[in-house]
Amino acid sequence: MNRKIIFFIISIFLLPVWLCAVPALPFSQIRNTPDMRDLNTNSNLISEKGYKPIMAWEYPVDFLILYSGLWLTAGITAPMWDTGVSLPSANNTFADRLMMEPFNTRKENVFSVWYNSKGEKIRDFNDDAIYVPNGSFYAKNVIEPLMFTYMALYLRSKNYNIALMIGEIFTLSILYEFTVRPVFKVSSFEQLLKNPAVGILAGILFDEIATYLLTTPNVGLHVLAYILNPFKALPTSRIHGLIFLQPYTAAVTIAARAEF
Repeated sequence: MNRKIIFFIISIFLLPVWLCAVPALPFSQIRNTPDMRDLNTNSNLISEKGYKPIMAWEYPVDFLILYSGLWLTAGITAPMWDTGVSLPSANNTFADRLMMEPFNTRKENVFSVWYNSKGEKIRDFNDDAIYVPNGSFYAKNVIEPLMFTYMALYLRSKNYNIALMIGEIFTLSILYEFTVRPVFKVSSFEQLLKNPAVGILAGILFDEIATYLLTTPNVGLHVLAYILNPFKALPTSRIHGLIFLQPYTAAVTIAARAEF
């Protein structure tokens, strides 16, 4: 075989190796290319921005925001209570409503019979009673705990200390039962304990999963993370480490955000 042909074939196979060996920049500029030390420096700068402390003025402002959320909760649940709501009166004063209802030991139905304005059962064509969702059940077991969960998620997105977050959520529960609920109905000892307990546990769990998902490169998982904790999309949110899922990720100091 001709030597020129052999040399050409060898050159074709060695071309990728030669291309990989050629520097992307002239040798005179190689000293300006970033090395691992530069990457570490950039990571530290990003971490410092992510872990910036909460400003003093944010504590009272956040508390007022969450307290206004208590009135929003009362407004949402007011039409759902089967017992109805009413403002304090001479026969049923605000102080009387502070006498808390004990724990409910009765079985609660998810659905209840539908009554008309005359107190008669509404029936279908087969003369069977029509059942509708029990508003009181969902108000006390779904809406109120969910609102407290969102409060916990908000505080976690701001990177509040866990102990401070727990104390603030229980304080808000006390204020809800002693300053907000008595305006509409009798306060409840059961809700005083259940709302913050469920809110704290669910809030930490959802935020933990959302924080972990934001450390992944998958955009779809980022969307799911913002669904679990929408407050992470706020400009005031802060990057924070994981509590339980720390061993499952190698980079929790930099949260990748999906840009649309």
